[in-house]
Amino acid sequence: MSLKNVRVVGNTIEGCAIGAFSAPVLNVGAPGASSGNEIAGLSYEGNSISGAETGIVVTGGALTAEKFKGSAAIHRNRLSEVIVRDNRIGASKRGILVAGAFASGEGAGTLSGNVVGLVDVAGNRMKAGQSAPLCHIRAEFSQRSSASMVGNRVKGGGPDCVEGPSS
Repeated sequence: MSLKNVRVVGNTIEGCAIGAFSAPVLNVGAPGASSGNEIAGLSYEGNSISGAETGIVVTGGALTAEKFKGSAAIHRNRLSEVIVRDNRIGASKRGILVAGAFASGEGAGTLSGNVVGLVDVAGNRMKAGQSAPLCHIRAEFSQRSSASMVGNRVKGGGPDCVEGPSS
């Protein structure tokens, strides 16, 4: 699958655990392999997000599943030419998370060789009263997951982001 020039602009998002989520592959519990998928050109601009744990997640490949029979393989997927600009975010854990691979839940699987290419992450702000970090870049992000992750990466960055852990 290949998508080009996806734009998420001027939306108001309220009360979701994750305000906005982008990945060329999101496996929610199906065994099998997903590889070679791409989104070329993605922009989040001028959105307002409130009441989230995480405002925006951008990842090359994602497994968000509870236990299921079998195992998922998410390999060599790409999200390129990503721009995240001028968004206003109200989130309790983090404003923006950029990760080569993202795993959540107890589903078994392997995520490898997934890539996110950032062009710019700038001008974003946390809403008043929010103390969560604005932006974190991680090669691999795992939340309550036993999935295996290796060789995933993020290229580029921006003035709003720091590399390293995100609570």
